[in-house]
Amino acid sequence: MIGVSEAFTIATEKSSRKVVGKVEVDWDLDGTFLDESDYTSVIEIERKLNEPFGGISISLADVVLLNNTDRYTPPGSTV
Repeated sequence: MIGVSEAFTIATEKSSRKVVGKVEVDWDLDGTFLDESDYTSVIEIERKLNEPFGGISISLADVVLLNNTDRYTPPGSTV
């Protein structure tokens, strides 16, 4: 058995963690990414590792962007 620190044990038992991240999006699919971090409200990440079946990993992410200035509203669709 491998011994680990008490801080590591406590961290692994937490049900949620605060993730600090950067959100970059390639809106036009042309290889140019725009930094949308300033407009990010929420980033939620869920990861699962299915062992011992080959170490299959499943990850999901939800990103909520603020649209207070209609930045993400398509042209011509404003009321």
